[in-house]
Amino acid sequence: MVIATGSEPVRPAIEGLDQVPVWTNREATNMRDIPSRVLLVGGSAVGVEMAQFYAGMGAQVTIVQRAGPLVDREDPRVGELAAQALTAQGVTVRTGVTPVSARKAGGQAAVVALDDGSQVEADVVILGAGRSPATGGLGPQDAG
Repeated sequence: MVIATGSEPVRPAIEGLDQVPVWTNREATNMRDIPSRVLLVGGSAVGVEMAQFYAGMGAQVTIVQRAGPLVDREDPRVGELAAQALTAQGVTVRTGVTPVSARKAGGQAAVVALDDGSQVEADVVILGAGRSPATGGLGPQDAG
């Protein structure tokens, strides 16, 4: 028997994240208005794609990636090329940093503190930090 549960976006443990505007790839691809400032959490293929899209639409974009290179599951050269292309498009690429807390700052804006002591202001935080199985509370007793 196979149970296909689907998946859901990983929501990193960032203190205060529930207090600021947060989108997953679903909201980020179904929006009606382009935010002025976007913070993308995660430098996977989804994060890189969203950064390129929003920058191309005129948003000020910052992408933060906990791991060293972007798209870190690929050959390191892929991450280097992605970072070069994004930087050329005006995206601020921050690797080796992790968001640790978020708070509201005037209106709907968010201020996200990073573990290196810096912070990023954004109108929306987009999560691109991976996906996990959507088990819906299934446990061994529910599986069959």
